[in-house]
Amino acid sequence: IRHGDALEMDWTDLLPPDRCSYVFGNPPFIGKKEQTAAQKGQVRRLFPYSPGAGEVDYVACWFMKAAQFQVHNQDMEFAFIATNSITQGEQVAHIWPHILEKHGLTIRFAHRTFGWNSQSRGMAHVHVVIVGLTSRPTAQKRLFDHSRTGAATELRASNINAYLADAAPVYVGKARKPISPRPAIAKGSEATDFGHLTISATVREELLREPGFRPEWLRPYVGGDEYINGIDRWCLWLEEANPTEIRQCRAVVTRLQAVAAGRRESSKSRTRALAEYPSMFGENRQPQGDYIIIPKISSQRRDYVPIGILPDSVIVSGSAQFIADADLTTLGMVMSRMHMTWMRAVGGRTKSDYQYSNTLVYNSFPWPDPTPTQNGQIGLLAKAVLDARALPKNAGSTLADLYDPDTMPIELRRAHRDLDQAVDRLYRRAPFASDRARVEHLFTLYQQLASQ
Repeated sequence: IRHGDALEMDWTDLLPPDRCSYVFGNPPFIGKKEQTAAQKGQVRRLFPYSPGAGEVDYVACWFMKAAQFQVHNQDMEFAFIATNSITQGEQVAHIWPHILEKHGLTIRFAHRTFGWNSQSRGMAHVHVVIVGLTSRPTAQKRLFDHSRTGAATELRASNINAYLADAAPVYVGKARKPISPRPAIAKGSEATDFGHLTISATVREELLREPGFRPEWLRPYVGGDEYINGIDRWCLWLEEANPTEIRQCRAVVTRLQAVAAGRRESSKSRTRALAEYPSMFGENRQPQGDYIIIPKISSQRRDYVPIGILPDSVIVSGSAQFIADADLTTLGMVMSRMHMTWMRAVGGRTKSDYQYSNTLVYNSFPWPDPTPTQNGQIGLLAKAVLDARALPKNAGSTLADLYDPDTMPIELRRAHRDLDQAVDRLYRRAPFASDRARVEHLFTLYQQLASQ
Protein backbone atom coordinates (compact mmCIF):
# COMPACT_ATOMS: atom_id res chain seq x y z
CA ILE A 1 0.00 0.00 0.00
CA ARG A 2 1.39 3.38 -0.88
CA HIS A 3 2.17 5.60 2.10
CA GLY A 4 -0.43 8.19 1.16
CA ASP A 5 -3.19 5.59 0.74
CA ALA A 6 -2.29 4.00 4.08
CA LEU A 7 -2.64 7.28 5.90
CA GLU A 8 -6.11 7.81 4.43
CA MET A 9 -7.35 4.35 5.47
CA ASP A 10 -9.15 3.35 8.63
CA TRP A 11 -6.70 0.76 9.91
CA THR A 12 -9.36 -0.91 12.06
CA ASP A 13 -10.79 -2.37 8.85
CA LEU A 14 -7.41 -3.81 7.94
CA LEU A 15 -7.00 -6.43 10.67
CA PRO A 16 -9.31 -7.71 13.40
CA PRO A 17 -8.11 -6.44 16.79
CA ASP A 18 -7.38 -9.90 18.16
CA ARG A 19 -4.98 -10.62 15.30
CA CYS A 20 -2.65 -7.67 15.85
CA SER A 21 -0.35 -7.21 18.83
CA TYR A 22 2.43 -5.06 17.37
CA VAL A 23 2.63 -2.65 14.48
CA PHE A 24 5.93 -1.80 12.87
CA GLY A 25 6.38 0.61 10.02
CA ASN A 26 8.91 1.92 7.55
CA PRO A 27 7.98 5.60 7.59
CA PRO A 28 9.24 7.92 4.85
CA PHE A 29 12.01 10.27 5.97
CA ILE A 30 10.59 13.42 4.50
CA GLY A 31 11.61 16.80 5.88
CA LYS A 32 9.45 19.91 5.91
CA LYS A 33 11.07 21.35 2.80
CA GLU A 34 10.38 18.20 0.78
CA GLN A 35 6.75 17.81 1.84
CA THR A 36 4.25 18.26 -0.97
CA ALA A 37 0.98 20.11 -0.59
CA ALA A 38 -0.86 16.77 -0.54
CA GLN A 39 1.33 15.45 2.25
CA LYS A 40 0.85 18.64 4.27
CA GLY A 41 -2.89 18.18 3.80
CA GLN A 42 -2.65 14.70 5.26
CA VAL A 43 -0.75 16.05 8.26
CA ARG A 44 -3.39 18.71 8.87
CA ARG A 45 -6.19 16.14 8.66
CA LEU A 46 -4.51 13.92 11.24
CA PHE A 47 -3.66 16.86 13.55
CA PRO A 48 -6.78 19.03 13.07
CA TYR A 49 -6.53 20.74 16.46
CA SER A 50 -2.88 21.71 16.15
CA PRO A 51 -2.31 25.29 14.89
CA GLY A 52 1.20 24.33 13.77
CA ALA A 53 0.24 21.17 11.89
CA GLY A 54 1.54 22.60 8.63
CA GLU A 55 5.06 22.55 10.09
CA VAL A 56 4.88 18.96 11.39
CA ASP A 57 7.10 16.38 9.69
CA TYR A 58 5.24 13.76 7.66
CA VAL A 59 6.56 10.86 9.75
CA ALA A 60 4.41 12.00 12.70
CA CYS A 61 1.35 10.79 10.78
CA TRP A 62 2.37 7.18 11.39
CA PHE A 63 2.40 7.68 15.14
CA MET A 64 -1.07 9.21 14.98
CA LYS A 65 -2.50 6.42 12.81
CA ALA A 66 -1.08 3.77 15.14
CA ALA A 67 -2.52 5.66 18.12
CA GLN A 68 -5.95 5.69 16.45
CA PHE A 69 -5.75 1.97 15.80
CA GLN A 70 -4.67 1.34 19.39
CA VAL A 71 -7.98 2.77 20.64
CA HIS A 72 -9.66 -0.43 19.35
CA ASN A 73 -7.00 -2.75 20.78
CA GLN A 74 -5.42 -1.42 23.93
CA ASP A 75 -3.20 -4.49 24.30
CA MET A 76 -1.31 -3.27 21.27
CA GLU A 77 2.09 -1.63 21.57
CA PHE A 78 3.92 0.02 18.70
CA ALA A 79 7.23 1.61 17.83
CA PHE A 80 8.64 3.56 14.91
CA ILE A 81 12.00 4.85 13.80
CA ALA A 82 11.55 8.53 13.00
CA THR A 83 13.51 11.64 12.18
CA ASN A 84 14.64 13.25 15.44
CA SER A 85 12.89 16.54 14.61
CA ILE A 86 9.58 15.29 16.03
CA THR A 87 11.10 15.21 19.55
CA GLN A 88 12.75 18.63 19.32
CA GLY A 89 11.83 22.27 19.04
CA GLU A 90 8.38 23.59 18.29
CA GLN A 91 7.12 20.37 16.68
CA VAL A 92 6.85 18.67 20.08
CA ALA A 93 3.93 20.82 21.23
CA HIS A 94 2.17 20.35 17.87
CA ILE A 95 2.43 16.54 17.83
CA TRP A 96 2.65 14.79 21.15
CA PRO A 97 -0.28 16.13 23.21
CA HIS A 98 -2.60 14.85 20.47
CA ILE A 99 -0.95 11.42 20.46
CA LEU A 100 -0.17 10.79 24.14
CA GLU A 101 -2.87 12.58 26.12
CA LYS A 102 -5.77 12.20 23.71
CA HIS A 103 -5.19 8.46 23.29
CA GLY A 104 -4.03 7.60 26.80
CA LEU A 105 -0.56 6.51 25.74
CA THR A 106 2.83 6.66 27.42
CA ILE A 107 6.32 6.25 26.01
CA ARG A 108 7.52 2.86 27.21
CA PHE A 109 11.00 3.01 25.69
CA ALA A 110 12.98 5.36 23.50
CA HIS A 111 16.35 5.70 21.81
CA ARG A 112 17.57 9.27 21.78
CA THR A 113 19.15 10.78 18.65
CA PHE A 114 21.67 8.65 16.76
CA GLY A 115 23.00 8.61 13.22
CA TRP A 116 21.63 5.96 10.89
CA ASN A 117 22.77 4.93 7.43
CA SER A 118 19.87 3.24 5.72
CA GLN A 119 20.58 0.31 3.41
CA SER A 120 18.01 1.65 0.96
CA ARG A 121 19.41 2.74 -2.36
CA GLY A 122 19.98 6.48 -2.50
CA MET A 123 19.04 7.00 1.16
CA ALA A 124 21.16 9.65 2.85
CA HIS A 125 22.59 9.55 6.35
CA VAL A 126 19.89 10.72 8.76
CA HIS A 127 19.60 11.40 12.48
CA VAL A 128 16.80 9.42 14.03
CA VAL A 129 15.07 8.40 17.24
CA ILE A 130 13.10 5.27 18.12
CA VAL A 131 9.94 5.75 20.16
CA GLY A 132 7.83 2.90 21.55
CA LEU A 133 4.37 3.57 22.99
CA THR A 134 1.86 1.65 25.08
CA SER A 135 -1.36 2.16 27.03
CA ARG A 136 -0.39 -0.48 29.58
CA PRO A 137 0.82 0.68 33.02
CA THR A 138 4.63 0.48 33.04
CA ALA A 139 6.51 1.36 36.21
CA GLN A 140 9.98 1.31 34.68
CA LYS A 141 10.59 2.87 31.30
CA ARG A 142 13.74 2.24 29.25
CA LEU A 143 15.71 5.13 27.79
CA PHE A 144 18.79 4.68 25.60
CA ASP A 145 21.55 7.22 25.02
CA HIS A 146 23.92 6.87 22.07
CA SER A 147 27.51 8.05 22.23
CA ARG A 148 29.35 9.68 19.34
CA THR A 149 30.74 6.25 18.45
CA GLY A 150 27.24 4.75 18.37
CA ALA A 151 27.42 2.74 21.60
CA ALA A 152 24.13 2.68 23.52
CA THR A 153 23.74 3.11 27.28
CA GLU A 154 20.47 2.09 28.91
CA LEU A 155 18.87 4.26 31.59
CA ARG A 156 15.86 3.44 33.72
CA ALA A 157 13.26 6.20 33.80
CA SER A 158 10.12 6.78 35.83
CA ASN A 159 8.62 8.80 32.99
CA ILE A 160 9.75 9.57 29.43
CA ASN A 161 8.32 12.81 28.12
CA ALA A 162 7.99 13.96 24.52
CA TYR A 163 11.54 15.39 24.57
CA LEU A 164 12.78 11.89 25.46
CA ALA A 165 13.83 13.04 28.92
CA ASP A 166 13.09 11.39 32.26
CA ALA A 167 11.01 14.33 33.40
CA ALA A 168 7.52 15.77 33.80
CA PRO A 169 5.13 15.57 30.81
CA VAL A 170 5.47 19.18 29.69
CA TYR A 171 5.32 20.81 26.26
CA VAL A 172 7.43 23.91 25.79
CA GLY A 173 5.73 26.34 23.44
CA LYS A 174 7.08 29.46 21.77
CA ALA A 175 7.28 32.39 24.17
CA ARG A 176 7.33 35.82 22.53
CA LYS A 177 8.46 37.30 25.85
CA PRO A 178 10.56 35.74 28.63
CA ILE A 179 8.45 33.72 31.08
CA SER A 180 10.37 35.31 33.98
CA PRO A 181 12.36 38.59 34.27
CA ARG A 182 15.57 38.84 32.22
CA PRO A 183 17.03 41.06 29.45
CA ALA A 184 15.28 40.81 26.08
CA ILE A 185 16.79 38.91 23.15
CA ALA A 186 16.48 39.80 19.46
CA LYS A 187 17.47 38.50 16.05
CA GLY A 188 20.30 40.17 14.12
CA SER A 189 19.83 42.42 11.09
CA GLU A 190 18.83 41.16 7.65
CA ALA A 191 20.42 42.81 4.63
CA THR A 192 17.95 41.60 1.95
CA ASP A 193 20.67 42.65 -0.47
CA PHE A 194 21.10 39.75 -2.91
CA GLY A 195 24.80 39.79 -2.14
CA HIS A 196 25.47 43.45 -2.92
CA LEU A 197 25.66 45.08 0.54
CA THR A 198 27.43 42.16 2.22
CA ILE A 199 30.91 41.41 0.93
CA SER A 200 33.88 39.13 1.45
CA ALA A 201 37.34 40.21 2.62
CA THR A 202 38.61 39.99 -0.99
CA VAL A 203 35.87 42.26 -2.35
CA ARG A 204 36.49 44.65 0.54
CA GLU A 205 40.08 45.13 -0.63
CA GLU A 206 38.86 45.80 -4.15
CA LEU A 207 36.35 48.40 -2.95
CA LEU A 208 39.00 50.20 -0.92
CA ARG A 209 40.89 50.82 -4.17
CA GLU A 210 37.82 52.24 -5.98
CA PRO A 211 37.83 56.01 -6.71
CA GLY A 212 35.75 57.93 -4.19
CA PHE A 213 35.26 55.03 -1.81
CA ARG A 214 35.42 55.88 1.90
CA PRO A 215 36.68 53.24 4.39
CA GLU A 216 34.16 54.31 7.06
CA TRP A 217 31.37 52.91 4.89
CA LEU A 218 32.56 49.40 5.75
CA ARG A 219 31.69 47.55 8.94
CA PRO A 220 32.53 43.99 10.10
CA TYR A 221 29.45 41.80 9.50
CA VAL A 222 29.21 38.85 11.88
CA GLY A 223 26.72 36.02 12.20
CA GLY A 224 27.02 32.68 13.90
CA ASP A 225 29.34 31.10 11.34
CA GLU A 226 31.63 34.13 11.15
CA TYR A 227 31.80 34.44 14.94
CA ILE A 228 32.61 30.78 15.61
CA ASN A 229 34.95 30.16 12.69
CA GLY A 230 36.68 33.55 12.52
CA ILE A 231 35.47 34.27 8.99
CA ASP A 232 36.29 37.77 7.77
CA ARG A 233 33.08 39.27 6.34
CA TRP A 234 32.04 42.88 5.81
CA CYS A 235 29.08 45.00 4.83
CA LEU A 236 28.34 48.41 3.38
CA TRP A 237 26.81 50.38 6.26
CA LEU A 238 25.55 53.65 4.84
CA GLU A 239 23.26 54.85 7.64
CA GLU A 240 25.34 57.99 8.21
CA ALA A 241 26.92 58.30 4.75
CA ASN A 242 26.70 61.56 2.77
CA PRO A 243 24.55 61.09 -0.39
CA THR A 244 26.80 63.34 -2.46
CA GLU A 245 29.85 61.31 -1.56
CA ILE A 246 28.01 58.06 -2.35
CA ARG A 247 27.10 59.38 -5.84
CA GLN A 248 30.75 60.11 -6.52
CA CYS A 249 31.69 56.43 -6.04
CA ARG A 250 30.52 54.51 -9.10
CA ALA A 251 31.28 51.10 -7.53
CA VAL A 252 28.87 51.73 -4.64
CA VAL A 253 26.16 53.23 -6.88
CA THR A 254 26.27 50.11 -9.08
CA ARG A 255 25.78 47.91 -6.02
CA LEU A 256 22.84 49.98 -4.79
CA GLN A 257 21.18 49.79 -8.19
CA ALA A 258 21.56 46.00 -8.09
CA VAL A 259 19.99 45.88 -4.60
CA ALA A 260 17.01 47.92 -5.81
CA ALA A 261 16.57 45.70 -8.88
CA GLY A 262 16.65 42.51 -6.80
CA ARG A 263 14.11 43.86 -4.33
CA ARG A 264 11.74 45.01 -7.08
CA GLU A 265 11.69 41.51 -8.57
CA SER A 266 10.79 39.85 -5.26
CA SER A 267 7.48 38.03 -4.86
CA LYS A 268 7.04 39.65 -1.43
CA SER A 269 5.33 43.03 -1.34
CA ARG A 270 7.35 44.18 1.67
CA THR A 271 10.63 43.43 -0.13
CA ARG A 272 9.43 45.27 -3.24
CA ALA A 273 8.67 48.30 -1.07
CA LEU A 274 12.25 48.23 0.22
CA ALA A 275 13.50 48.87 -3.32
CA GLU A 276 13.05 52.60 -2.59
CA TYR A 277 15.74 52.37 0.10
CA PRO A 278 18.58 50.37 -1.50
CA SER A 279 21.29 51.81 0.76
CA MET A 280 19.51 50.55 3.89
CA PHE A 281 19.38 47.04 5.30
CA GLY A 282 16.00 45.36 4.85
CA GLU A 283 15.73 44.90 8.63
CA ASN A 284 18.04 47.01 10.76
CA ARG A 285 18.09 45.75 14.36
CA GLN A 286 21.63 46.80 15.22
CA PRO A 287 21.92 47.51 18.98
CA GLN A 288 23.52 50.60 20.49
CA GLY A 289 26.42 49.71 22.74
CA ASP A 290 28.11 46.38 23.45
CA TYR A 291 25.93 43.30 23.03
CA ILE A 292 25.98 39.56 23.74
CA ILE A 293 26.08 37.48 20.54
CA ILE A 294 24.55 33.99 20.45
CA PRO A 295 25.02 31.92 17.25
CA LYS A 296 21.89 30.20 15.99
CA ILE A 297 23.65 27.01 14.89
CA SER A 298 26.45 25.19 16.70
CA SER A 299 27.99 21.74 16.34
CA GLN A 300 26.63 18.99 18.58
CA ARG A 301 30.23 18.02 19.38
CA ARG A 302 30.69 21.12 21.51
CA ASP A 303 29.83 21.08 25.20
CA TYR A 304 29.04 24.80 24.98
CA VAL A 305 27.74 27.07 22.26
CA PRO A 306 30.46 29.76 21.88
CA ILE A 307 28.85 32.96 23.17
CA GLY A 308 30.53 36.32 23.78
CA ILE A 309 30.40 40.11 23.71
CA LEU A 310 30.93 42.37 20.68
CA PRO A 311 31.01 46.18 20.25
CA ASP A 312 28.25 47.93 18.32
CA SER A 313 30.75 48.76 15.56
CA VAL A 314 30.33 45.13 14.51
CA ILE A 315 27.04 44.56 12.67
CA VAL A 316 25.28 41.39 13.86
CA SER A 317 23.55 39.41 11.10
CA GLY A 318 20.37 37.35 11.15
CA SER A 319 22.28 34.09 11.62
CA ALA A 320 22.87 35.15 15.21
CA GLN A 321 20.85 36.60 18.07
CA PHE A 322 21.87 39.30 20.48
CA ILE A 323 21.12 40.67 23.92
CA ALA A 324 21.61 44.44 24.05
CA ASP A 325 23.28 46.32 26.92
CA ALA A 326 25.57 43.37 27.55
CA ASP A 327 26.28 42.59 31.17
CA LEU A 328 28.52 39.84 32.46
CA THR A 329 25.88 38.26 34.69
CA THR A 330 23.55 37.62 31.74
CA LEU A 331 26.52 36.35 29.74
CA GLY A 332 27.37 33.92 32.53
CA MET A 333 23.81 32.58 32.63
CA VAL A 334 23.54 31.90 28.88
CA MET A 335 27.05 30.37 28.76
CA SER A 336 26.34 28.01 31.66
CA ARG A 337 25.93 24.26 31.42
CA MET A 338 22.44 24.65 32.89
CA HIS A 339 21.40 26.78 29.92
CA MET A 340 23.18 24.47 27.45
CA THR A 341 21.28 21.51 28.91
CA TRP A 342 17.98 23.31 28.39
CA MET A 343 18.93 24.15 24.80
CA ARG A 344 19.71 20.50 24.04
CA ALA A 345 16.43 19.37 25.56
CA VAL A 346 13.95 21.79 23.99
CA GLY A 347 15.75 23.46 21.08
CA GLY A 348 15.52 22.28 17.51
CA ARG A 349 18.25 20.71 15.43
CA THR A 350 19.68 21.36 11.99
CA LYS A 351 20.60 17.79 11.12
CA SER A 352 22.47 16.96 14.33
CA ASP A 353 23.67 20.50 15.12
CA TYR A 354 22.12 22.54 17.90
CA GLN A 355 19.70 25.26 16.85
CA TYR A 356 19.39 28.07 19.37
CA SER A 357 15.97 29.72 19.35
CA ASN A 358 15.00 32.95 21.08
CA THR A 359 11.36 31.92 21.57
CA LEU A 360 11.90 28.25 22.44
CA VAL A 361 15.22 28.27 24.29
CA TYR A 362 15.97 31.69 25.76
CA ASN A 363 12.49 32.99 26.58
CA SER A 364 11.31 29.66 28.02
CA PHE A 365 14.42 29.01 30.13
CA PRO A 366 13.60 28.96 33.87
CA TRP A 367 15.72 31.90 35.01
CA PRO A 368 16.80 31.93 38.69
CA ASP A 369 16.39 34.85 41.10
CA PRO A 370 19.93 35.53 42.36
CA THR A 371 20.94 37.99 45.05
CA PRO A 372 23.15 40.99 44.15
CA THR A 373 26.12 39.13 45.63
CA GLN A 374 25.41 36.08 43.48
CA ASN A 375 24.99 38.31 40.42
CA GLY A 376 28.43 39.75 41.01
CA GLN A 377 29.97 36.31 41.41
CA ILE A 378 28.43 35.04 38.15
CA GLY A 379 29.73 38.14 36.37
CA LEU A 380 33.29 37.60 37.63
CA LEU A 381 33.23 33.95 36.57
CA ALA A 382 31.90 34.90 33.11
CA LYS A 383 34.79 37.34 32.74
CA ALA A 384 37.16 34.52 33.72
CA VAL A 385 35.84 32.53 30.74
CA LEU A 386 36.53 35.46 28.40
CA ASP A 387 39.99 35.89 29.92
CA ALA A 388 40.77 32.21 29.39
CA ARG A 389 39.90 32.56 25.70
CA ALA A 390 42.17 35.61 25.42
CA LEU A 391 45.32 33.98 26.83
CA PRO A 392 48.41 34.61 24.64
CA LYS A 393 48.74 30.92 23.81
CA ASN A 394 45.28 31.05 22.17
CA ALA A 395 46.21 33.86 19.79
CA GLY A 396 45.11 33.00 16.28
CA SER A 397 42.73 30.25 17.45
CA THR A 398 39.10 30.50 16.44
CA LEU A 399 36.24 29.74 18.80
CA ALA A 400 35.77 26.54 16.81
CA ASP A 401 39.32 25.57 17.84
CA LEU A 402 38.84 26.61 21.47
CA TYR A 403 35.53 24.76 21.89
CA ASP A 404 36.43 21.57 20.08
CA PRO A 405 36.23 18.91 22.82
CA ASP A 406 39.54 17.43 21.64
CA THR A 407 41.49 20.72 21.71
CA MET A 408 39.70 22.84 24.35
CA PRO A 409 42.41 24.47 26.53
CA ILE A 410 42.43 23.32 30.15
CA GLU A 411 42.19 26.92 31.43
CA LEU A 412 39.01 27.48 29.43
CA ARG A 413 37.46 24.20 30.55
CA ARG A 414 38.22 25.01 34.20
CA ALA A 415 36.75 28.50 33.86
CA HIS A 416 33.54 27.02 32.43
CA ARG A 417 33.45 24.39 35.19
CA ASP A 418 33.68 27.06 37.91
CA LEU A 419 30.92 29.07 36.23
CA ASP A 420 28.73 25.97 35.89
CA GLN A 421 29.03 25.14 39.57
CA ALA A 422 28.08 28.68 40.60
CA VAL A 423 25.04 28.73 38.30
CA ASP A 424 23.95 25.29 39.53
CA ARG A 425 23.90 26.63 43.10
CA LEU A 426 21.40 29.31 42.03
CA TYR A 427 18.90 26.51 41.42
CA ARG A 428 19.53 24.33 44.47
CA ARG A 429 22.16 23.67 47.12
CA ALA A 430 22.69 19.99 46.29
CA PRO A 431 24.94 19.52 43.24
CA PHE A 432 23.55 18.01 40.06
CA ALA A 433 25.00 14.61 39.28
CA SER A 434 24.43 14.89 35.52
CA ASP A 435 22.81 16.86 32.74
CA ARG A 436 19.92 14.44 33.03
CA ALA A 437 19.33 15.67 36.61
CA ARG A 438 19.59 19.28 35.44
CA VAL A 439 16.98 18.92 32.71
CA GLU A 440 14.58 17.08 35.03
CA HIS A 441 14.86 19.96 37.50
CA LEU A 442 14.37 22.56 34.75
CA PHE A 443 11.26 20.83 33.39
CA THR A 444 9.74 20.93 36.88
CA LEU A 445 10.51 24.65 37.19
CA TYR A 446 9.15 25.32 33.71
CA GLN A 447 5.93 23.53 34.58
CA GLN A 448 5.51 25.78 37.63
CA LEU A 449 6.28 28.97 35.68
CA ALA A 450 4.02 28.03 32.76
CA SER A 451 1.10 27.32 35.11
CA GLN A 452 1.45 30.86 36.47
